[in-house]
Amino acid sequence: MARGSFEDYVARIRERQPFAFSRWGDGEWSCLLGHPGQNCDGHRYTPTLRRDLAAVLLDRPTYDLGLQGFAQRRFGPAIETWLTQRSLSFAWVDADVFTRPSLAGTLEPLLEALSRRVVILVGPQHLDALTLFPFTAHVIVPDKNCHEACDRVEREILVALAEAGAEPVIAFSAGMSANVLIHRLHTRDHDATAIDFGSLWEPYVGHVTRSYHQRILDRARCS
Repeated sequence: MARGSFEDYVARIRERQPFAFSRWGDGEWSCLLGHPGQNCDGHRYTPTLRRDLAAVLLDRPTYDLGLQGFAQRRFGPAIETWLTQRSLSFAWVDADVFTRPSLAGTLEPLLEALSRRVVILVGPQHLDALTLFPFTAHVIVPDKNCHEACDRVEREILVALAEAGAEPVIAFSAGMSANVLIHRLHTRDHDATAIDFGSLWEPYVGHVTRSYHQRILDRARCS
């Protein structure tokens, strides 16, 4: 079973082996590389976000970092230069490790594993409608400019963790701030399982924010 594969992560969740996984896509790299604007979800590339994302990588995390293929294709040489200039090197895993089975309709092993765990969901309000697995707490993040609420979200996650008891899974859908929050939590507690699911759950609550989301909805209607 390859490290960083879908089967690997499902097994770790099922067997209660703590791990952290954050995703580094074109939005994160647009921000890190100093591009202006915002990502497709309306989160601005601010100097504070750029600083905080850079601080994560400069801390040389040893947990799993997922590099998105699209970001590699779009910014590959610039990413390599940014890392080399800072003497950084990572054993990247696939950032789309959960997206691919979602597209294929084979998410069930993940959903079954999550259903056996205490889950704290960190994401926008509309994910309250998610029914794929139960969650004991939902820490709300803003729909846009999520990083402005990063400190508040972190405090609420810590409260939820204290109330949840042992061995919860923290399921992040918190935009680019997820990378920062996961790093802060992992630094504080290496036994916390923190997973960046990105926009994985959006089509399952009727939100189409990526081109592949429509394909998932279409497949669901045909099944």
